[in-house]
Order: sequence, then structure tokens, then C-alpha cells
Amino acid sequence: MKRIDMHVHTTASDGTCSPAEVVKLAKEKGLAAIAITDHDTVSGYEEAKKAGEELGIEVVPGIEISTRYLGPVHILGYYLDTASPVLNEVSQWLGGGPGPPQPQDGGADAGRRAGRQL
Repeated sequence: MKRIDMHVHTTASDGTCSPAEVVKLAKEKGLAAIAITDHDTVSGYEEAKKAGEELGIEVVPGIEISTRYLGPVHILGYYLDTASPVLNEVSQWLGGGPGPPQPQDGGADAGRRAGRQL
């Protein structure tokens, strides 16, 4: 039976290993696939994908979106288009951008657009 880990963090958010290092560890542990699900960013995916191709590990693009509803809520998303401008806009906003999108910069509906386009 193939083993996978669909919730892996890297140094792109709060992990302790670089994206390439987590792929190497996955290989050492005998995993067939991992999903890179860093908090509010997909910035570690490309490095992990390259390492996965070299080591024969499938690397799934993912994200763990931080939000709140009666306390912290984390939403996992998988098989995302990491090149999506909307995803990157929302990711930047979630990960320490200048603040909530404002109507004057066309970003008031960033969350709704992201939901429709992702």
C-alpha cells in the first residue's frame, strides 16, 4: 500500500524544513506523495515540485488558508493553480499584505473572485 501525507508545511510558512528538504524526508520515509499546504501561501510549491520530480515523489500543490469563525479555522485546498493571479493576490493579502483589499484598488471582492476562479 502506498503512503501519502496530504498536510505538510515548509519554511515558506511555519515549517522547519525547506520545500526540497520535506520532499527528501518524504522519500526517506517511503511516502509516494505529499501535499505542500503552507499557511496562506503557495510559494514553496515550485521548489518542492522540482525536488519531487528528481526523487520520484508526487508533490500536490495545496494551501492552508487561515480564517476565523468563532475562533481560528484553517481550510485546506488541494490541486490549485499556483500561477493563478487571483490566488496570489489573496495569498499576499492573507500572508501579511498591506491589509484588506480596498474598493479603490479593485480588490474589494478578492475573496469572492478567488472562490469563483479557483
